[in-house]
Amino acid sequence: MSSTARDMVEGHQEIAMSIQAFMWEGKPHKSKKIERTVEEYEAFLEGIRKGCWDNYNSGAYDLGWKK
Repeated sequence: MSSTARDMVEGHQEIAMSIQAFMWEGKPHKSKKIERTVEEYEAFLEGIRKGCWDNYNSGAYDLGWKK
């Protein structure tokens, strides 16, 4: 597997685990959900948005889509 593909897969895993840790105290759907404020959700989503763009830009550069 190319490093770009591996980075993409690992990036998705990182996002999923980050969402799980943000929403639940333990295992998803088996433990108590953490109550969050709207501001906390907005900040969390903004962090995910920035991380996704960083991953995209890095992959696009590696694939020659961006210079």
